[in-house]
Amino acid sequence: MLDLPITSIDFIWAYSIACQTHGVQLVTNTVLRKYRPPYSLGSITALAAEQSGLNICQSVVPYGRLASLPLPCLATLLPETDVGGSEPADRDDPGNPQRTYRLVLLQRVDDRYFYFVEARRSDSTTLRREDFRRRFAGEVLLFRAAMEEPHAAGGHDQMMSESFAAALRSATSRGAMWFRGLRARVRPANLH
Repeated sequence: MLDLPITSIDFIWAYSIACQTHGVQLVTNTVLRKYRPPYSLGSITALAAEQSGLNICQSVVPYGRLASLPLPCLATLLPETDVGGSEPADRDDPGNPQRTYRLVLLQRVDDRYFYFVEARRSDSTTLRREDFRRRFAGEVLLFRAAMEEPHAAGGHDQMMSESFAAALRSATSRGAMWFRGLRARVRPANLH
């Protein structure tokens, strides 16, 4: 497994989704004091190991197995500069040359598309399978609660249960509002 670097926003977003998934209270101030940047996938799994009630498993997954994973799960995407894009202007520390990977909440996979949500967006994003394959970094974070959810047979058209999906939509929406408020109050340099 790789300890891929991620942004502060992705770290807190992944933590908030894990808390929502497991029904654990979100305590971001304590977490931000205890875990300092730079953040990585290892930071999330270490936090989960310390926080009772959080069960997160990091796994290396070949692209061909993504459609058979229990959903939702967090998947890592290559930095945009690695796939021909430009690095986003809102990264944690624009002066830091270290590239950061993106986390996405993979919600659904069908024969043509991957459906996911990103920390910086409150709406769902769709990406063609070929495009997702180019961006996928090969690492996922699986939630134990998600592993226990029932899925549709066949593996290619998996969907979350409606109640679980509604809870995650609510958490994602609240998280997007919280992040906008956080960004207005705290400059990225203050998180270091």
